[in-house]
Amino acid sequence: MPEPGKKPVSAFSKKPRSVEVAAGSPAVFEAETERTGVKVRWQRGGNDISASDKFGLTAEGTRHTLTVRDVGPTDQGSYAVIAGSSKVKFDLKVIEAGKTLVSFP
Repeated sequence: MPEPGKKPVSAFSKKPRSVEVAAGSPAVFEAETERTGVKVRWQRGGNDISASDKFGLTAEGTRHTLTVRDVGPTDQGSYAVIAGSSKVKFDLKVIEAGKTLVSFP
């Protein structure tokens, strides 16, 4: 148990942020750990993500990257990155290709 008033130390020095991506584009999430050699797991809906045609996973030193390729509506949802006892949640929101967030009068 951490001491009262002290928050637990995170294993991450940089945490991924939620993003909004157009369908068909890639979504890239980056996390950085405090030190090298830390095993990082990426999850979607509570299930571990493995490298595949859909998901790219890279680790270089303290930088860890998850790439979701060719994003579609089924990729939208909550994701997480885990290192040791630290877990960071973030969201991927998919917007239709061709739609913009800017509105004109």
